[in-house]
Amino acid sequence: FPEIDQRRQVVKDAAGKHGCVFVPFQQAFDDALARAEPRYWAPDGVHPSLAGHALMAKTWVEAVLS
Repeated sequence: FPEIDQRRQVVKDAAGKHGCVFVPFQQAFDDALARAEPRYWAPDGVHPSLAGHALMAKTWVEAVLS
């Protein structure tokens, strides 16, 4: 989805410009696909499962504490 990638970059740039943390959720989910199929992380392709929420929490903590 090129349009989503463009929007993500705008948000990342804005976060950097304003001293905010950018949490790379999409990258975390993309990387997680090497460990389990997409349905494991988000059964309907949109809403995270329990594992997906845990991945998001871990990603958020790592981004904020780094």
